[in-house]
Amino acid sequence: MLCASSCTSPAGVFDELQLGCADPRTNRGEFTLEEDKTLLRLVKREEAQDWIGIASSLATDRTPIQCFQRYQRSFNVDMYKKAWSREEDARLLSLVRCLGEHNWLELASHMPRRTDGQCYHRWKKSLHPDLDGQLKVRQSALLAP
Repeated sequence: MLCASSCTSPAGVFDELQLGCADPRTNRGEFTLEEDKTLLRLVKREEAQDWIGIASSLATDRTPIQCFQRYQRSFNVDMYKKAWSREEDARLLSLVRCLGEHNWLELASHMPRRTDGQCYHRWKKSLHPDLDGQLKVRQSALLAP
C-alpha cells in the first residue's frame, strides 16, 4: 500500500516552496521571454532540484513554486501530455486516499511525469466518487491500454 512509506515527503518541503506567496512584492504577471530563458539556464545548472535557489537567482520576485510550475507546465519534455493509463488512475486513487484532496503539488510529486494540475483535473473530472457514472464510463473509454 502506498500510504505507509511512499507518500511521505520531507517535512515542510512544499510549505518552503510557497515562500513569498503572500508577499505583495511577489511578481504575479506573465513570465517574460527573458525570464523564461534565464529560468531554463538556472534549471539546467541546478538540475531542477533547488527551486528556492532558482527563484532567488532569477531575481524577478518569483516564488519557488511559480518557477517550478512554469518549468513543469511549459518546458519539461518529460511531462506526459497524453491519455491517462489504468495504472496511473489506480495510483492517483491510492494517493488521494493517502494524502487527501488538498495538496496537489505534493500528490503530483508521487506521480512520475504528471503535474499537480493534471492530477487535480483527472481526479475532479474523471475519478471523484461523486461524479455521475456516465461520465466515468466515457472517461474510461479514453484510457490508454
